[in-house]
Amino acid sequence: IASPPPGGFAAAAGRPWRSKKACSARRGRAEQEGTGGNTTKGKRDIPRYIGHNLIYYRRKKGLTQEALCKALDLTRSTYAYYEIGRTLPTVMFLKRLAQYYEVTLDELLDESLEEQSESEMA
Repeated sequence: IASPPPGGFAAAAGRPWRSKKACSARRGRAEQEGTGGNTTKGKRDIPRYIGHNLIYYRRKKGLTQEALCKALDLTRSTYAYYEIGRTLPTVMFLKRLAQYYEVTLDELLDESLEEQSESEMA
């Protein structure tokens, strides 16, 4: 059995060593800040309008999430994450979705669609 390299495995991987106490403190700060442990610098929030637009076009076509996912060969939970903004859909998926709805990518990703649909409901 090989012994760990000098400074430990973290040092060999180019990462500084952190004690359990330091990791726990970092996790606690993340929970207090509401980042949920995701402290990645430079990560952008997923725009709210993308999920709203996905919901808008799905409902316009009269589909449930399950029916749409069956047609696009996608799991419902993955698509639900797209709609609620938990994850960002890939460009290839958005392209497939735009083709399915017979709209352009610009229409699918239109930021003003949220305002238009809210005024239609009023």
